[in-house]
Amino acid sequence: MVAETAAREIRKITVRDAADNINLFNNPGYTIDGLMKDIRFKVSTALAEAGLQGTTYGQELIKGLGT
Repeated sequence: MVAETAAREIRKITVRDAADNINLFNNPGYTIDGLMKDIRFKVSTALAEAGLQGTTYGQELIKGLGT
């Protein structure tokens, strides 16, 4: 059996409060939530995973979603 490390034990007993949810800086770029709302991002990711992003079909599909 493998024993828990000291760091893992500390993480188990750590209680988080509201200060852990404060943004330390303003992010003017994209966020994960913002990207996941964009259908073009979702489709281009699926095409890339399937190896079709560089194909004519993939490029035309993304162009069609653009506007």
